[in-house]
Amino acid sequence: MKNLTFIFAFLLIVPTTFAQRHRGHDRDNDRRDNRHENRRTQRDRRPQLREIVSLDIGGKGIGLSYESPTSRTKSMLISVGIGGGYDINTNGDRYGYAENANYAYSFNGDNPSAYAEITRRKYYDLDGGRMNSGKYVAVAGRYTSATLGDGAGDYNDAAMHLTAHWGKQRRIGSRWVLNYHLGVGYAQNLQTEDALFYPAAGFRFGRKL
Repeated sequence: MKNLTFIFAFLLIVPTTFAQRHRGHDRDNDRRDNRHENRRTQRDRRPQLREIVSLDIGGKGIGLSYESPTSRTKSMLISVGIGGGYDINTNGDRYGYAENANYAYSFNGDNPSAYAEITRRKYYDLDGGRMNSGKYVAVAGRYTSATLGDGAGDYNDAAMHLTAHWGKQRRIGSRWVLNYHLGVGYAQNLQTEDALFYPAAGFRFGRKL
């Protein structure tokens, strides 16, 4: 009889203890799952870059831009348009207007230049993600053509520009954006092969299409 009582008590206590341990283990797993789910939710709520097509006007001229996200904080911006051109000459202004002018920008409405630019941006302070507002660092390559057409002001040569810069993009209203940047650039005249470094600065207003 004593043996039966011991066996009965053993069968009663051991499963109960195991069940309690199992329930404690399940609670630990639930807490871990909840923490992981909270982290995923927080990541999902972080600002995300968006695809934007815009009509631009700014220092480069008038054109179209297309910004495409390549990750949560990186994007590639492609811009094309019509604007001013550059006279890059390390030996001074070859047209005699200024002896020391070696990096001159000019815009002639009758004889403009075309441009195409590719920019890779890394955002580090996104502001909600709308219109990709935030601060960023970037590298850019831009081609500007020689002056299109003939006549007065036909002094600009084809050129390549490489820049590294810091910038900020700000949303204005629901469809407008202001962008400005500061940095350093390297430019080369593709016809004379003259090249130089220059302070790079620019701005543009864009309207989302």
